[in-house]
Amino acid sequence: MNNLSYLRTVTVPKMLLLYDTLFKHSIQLESQELYDTIDYLDSNLFQIYIGRKSVKVTEIIRNGILYAGIDWASMPKPTGKKEQKRKRKEKKERKV
Repeated sequence: MNNLSYLRTVTVPKMLLLYDTLFKHSIQLESQELYDTIDYLDSNLFQIYIGRKSVKVTEIIRNGILYAGIDWASMPKPTGKKEQKRKRKEKKERKV
């Protein structure tokens, strides 16, 4: 992914300047297509990278929750009492 960033910010501008200098001809439209293609590739590579990482992270979390030896059926259900108590305390502090 870093390589595409370098290509976009350093290599392509140098190539375009060199082309313009050597041939005395601007290729503005083509250069925009080139930048669009680089952006497209960068986006696709990022999505593939995130997809692969999310599969691994999901597996780690799933194994930690489902196969860690905890009997979730015997655990008490959350009541939300701590959260309610915290909110009441914050509300009182705002009044003061």
